[in-house]
Amino acid sequence: MTLLCLSFGEKLVILTSRIIGEFLNQKCIRMKHVAIMILVLSSLFLGGLSAQDKDSSDDAARITFEKTLHDYGKIPFKGDGEYEFIFKNTGKSPLVINQVKSSCGCTVPTYPKEPIPANNRGIIKVKYDTKRQGPFSKSIVVTSNDPDGPVRLSIKGEVEKPTDQELKQMNFERRKEALARQREVEQKRKAQQQPSFNLEKEKTLPEKNE
Repeated sequence: MTLLCLSFGEKLVILTSRIIGEFLNQKCIRMKHVAIMILVLSSLFLGGLSAQDKDSSDDAARITFEKTLHDYGKIPFKGDGEYEFIFKNTGKSPLVINQVKSSCGCTVPTYPKEPIPANNRGIIKVKYDTKRQGPFSKSIVVTSNDPDGPVRLSIKGEVEKPTDQELKQMNFERRKEALARQREVEQKRKAQQQPSFNLEKEKTLPEKNE
């Protein structure tokens, strides 16, 4: 009844809006189907990637240390500052240590350069300079092909005060090194001046008349 009372133009507008609405509803249904398919495919794809990552991670090398912190306690001045961190490759692939870096130059690490086979052990040696009196706390970062990332090792302790005799010996060695450096500088300076001196001398020599 309502449509019969409307004009032709109004009826046309209403019919057109209904047609457009039905078209949009059908399009939305198609878009929903496409979206659902995309989500399903994406989940399958990501699931496959995660499975591959898990498989590769299970076969990776693993570095496992017996301990990551060593406390020297009190060390005599110029005493033994060496320690060995023992580790094991608990993974399935060869373990490759790429870098071992200490937090300062007073701590010198050495590590195996060859790959460590699975279930084999290795050693990272650390040497602290015990000619530095007082407490210390240093870190060593070990980077390898272990997917879990770098491992941080730590050392700490306290170097005791040197005796009077050790202080005298240390001062004597410092003076000796300073004198050696001074002699080296003087020798280099003389070596640099010698060629120019000879050249000037040659220029000032009078020419001989034949």
